[in-house]
Amino acid sequence: RAMADHLERIIVKRKEDLSYLRRVHEGRSHWLNVVKLKRRQICEWRKPMLRTRCERWFLLGLSIGRLLAQPNSGLLLRSMMQLIVEYEHFINYAQKSRKFPPYKWYPSASVSAEDTKSSRDTRAQLHKVGRKVIFEHFLAYSVTIPLDYCEIVFSLCEVLSLVYNKLLAQSAMTRSSHEAILKVDAWIKTHILVDMSKHLSDVSRQVLAYQFNKISNNLRNMSENAAEEADDATKSVNVAAASNRPLPSLPDQKGPSSKPENPLPKNPVPAPAEEKFNVSDAEEAAVPVAQEESIVV
Repeated sequence: RAMADHLERIIVKRKEDLSYLRRVHEGRSHWLNVVKLKRRQICEWRKPMLRTRCERWFLLGLSIGRLLAQPNSGLLLRSMMQLIVEYEHFINYAQKSRKFPPYKWYPSASVSAEDTKSSRDTRAQLHKVGRKVIFEHFLAYSVTIPLDYCEIVFSLCEVLSLVYNKLLAQSAMTRSSHEAILKVDAWIKTHILVDMSKHLSDVSRQVLAYQFNKISNNLRNMSENAAEEADDATKSVNVAAASNRPLPSLPDQKGPSSKPENPLPKNPVPAPAEEKFNVSDAEEAAVPVAQEESIVV
């Protein structure tokens, strides 16, 4: 019961992640509650890299869609593990060097070499005829048509949600099946969900950087315009003051600086009457000069 509860929590959380990623790609939700991306922005960022990813995810989703016709969840689980091994072989060998490994089978990356001896009945392996590898579930078609990245994401999220629903409805939960489901979930998270999230984060950083630069430029232009308007207003005030300057007024008598040089007293003292001077008076006022006595020798 504990394994079933743990598995149910993981599957429910993974389905919520898939639903959230789909809403973000559709433009109905903000990525990390920060920025709402447009479909054009998501599909145009690093387009050559997205073209290769679209082809791989298209073939993967097409192959997973065929597995949903399996009659029970046990066969679906075994087919998913086999599909993962074939998909990794296709990515690592077929598209890089076009060479095939020299051995007949190899376990998936999540199964160690020691575990393969005790789990040969449930392990996933490649089938090889001569020097040619035969894929059991992966559809390695040649894609010659242009693909839309967002449409591929929508379809892949949908088929993966259906896979999780079918795995959750498994009636008999054993330890081996529980571990196999966890391995499949870890692979989906690492190779699909992480790549989707990283791409959204890269696009979000570019969009935010562009918006911040735009806001900074607008604020700089606003400050420059405000400074220019202030300068123009100051010049206009100076011109108006110069053109309407009044004539200089007379000095104010009340102020200390407005006193005249020789102010007249309020009650002037009358000047003394001018005395008439006659010649006779002058003769009388003249001091008689003593006459020298003549000394007779």
